[in-house]
Amino acid sequence: MALAGLWEAWHDPGTALAVRTFTIVTTAANDDMAPVHHRMPVILEEPDWPAWLGETARDPIPLMRPAARGILHLWPVSRRVNNPANDGPDLLESVSQPEQSSLTLQ
Repeated sequence: MALAGLWEAWHDPGTALAVRTFTIVTTAANDDMAPVHHRMPVILEEPDWPAWLGETARDPIPLMRPAARGILHLWPVSRRVNNPANDGPDLLESVSQPEQSSLTLQ
C-alpha cells in the first residue's frame, strides 16, 4: 500500500542543520473509514504511482480521492493501542467487546 505524501529538505537558518520533513496527504473518508474518522490518507493504486511521483505528465490532483471500498479491512482492537507505551503484535488481535475497543485497519 502506498500513501500519498509530500516531503522537503531544508536548512534551519539558526543551526544550518538539514531538516527533513514530510506529511501524509488526506482526503474525505470512504464508507469503510467513515465510522472511524471523517478523513483518511490518500491511498495510491500502483498504476497511479508514476503520476504521483512526477514520472509521467498526468495531473496528480485526480488521485486525491477516497480509496475504493474494500481496500481497507477494519476490526475492533483493545484500547491499549491508544497508548504509545504499549507495543507488540497482540495489539492487532480482535476483541469481542466493541464498546471497549478502538478500530484498526489494514
